[in-house]
Amino acid sequence: MNLRKAFLLGLLAYAISFGVSIIILTVLDIKPAAGDEIPRSAYILGMFAALIITFICSVWYFKGEKASAEEGFKVGITLVLVGFLLDIVFFALTATTTPGAKEIFIEYYTNIYFWLTIALVIVTAAVVGHFKKKTITVVKKSAKKTKKKRR
Repeated sequence: MNLRKAFLLGLLAYAISFGVSIIILTVLDIKPAAGDEIPRSAYILGMFAALIITFICSVWYFKGEKASAEEGFKVGITLVLVGFLLDIVFFALTATTTPGAKEIFIEYYTNIYFWLTIALVIVTAAVVGHFKKKTITVVKKSAKKTKKKRR
């Protein structure tokens, strides 16, 4: 596994997810810092966004890398771990300066949709790795058959 590449894609995925989350909250006029409860629709939109971002990052990861479901699983775990680390950093930076930061953090991490999203991120990356491997295998077999026909 190319840990550096996976880590950098984790940073990218986190940044994009963060931006998408801000857009979703703004469009739905939700202000968690003001005590607004985050509705289910915001979590579901965030979940779909996370799946699309994970799919794109996973496809990007496997360009030039060995593809398999196991490698995809590792990529998914790496994306999740990078997200956790960055969440901890942001929480540590905002906990003392933002009123209600602790409550927002707890609400987010105890929500079932958050954990469902985490599971789907890992599964999505594994599925991309699996199908990327199948695609590469089929293309290689097809190329071998084409070479044999030419002879």
